[in-house]
Amino acid sequence: PGLVIHPKTIIGERVHLYQGVTIGKKNLWAPSSEEGGCEVKNGAILCPGCKVLFGRNKLIIGEGTIIGANAVLFSSTGDNEIWAGVPAKKIGERKDK
Repeated sequence: PGLVIHPKTIIGERVHLYQGVTIGKKNLWAPSSEEGGCEVKNGAILCPGCKVLFGRNKLIIGEGTIIGANAVLFSSTGDNEIWAGVPAKKIGERKDK
């Protein structure tokens, strides 16, 4: 399993992307002028199999945030948060940061 990273993605430093991660758009048929893109801030961790799907607005994954295995994220996160589930919801905050 590989990675799928949309061209309108900005990835910060020290980001961990594990196998099977997808960063792409929600609506595959929307014109590229209607794509917001994704920014993954420094130190974020995208666990195996998670999907990050953006729409018209830029989706931002906050600094140090963890997206759990097989989660499906549709919205931006804050810094040092933990998100999991389908659809992904905030389930906690990192205490080690």
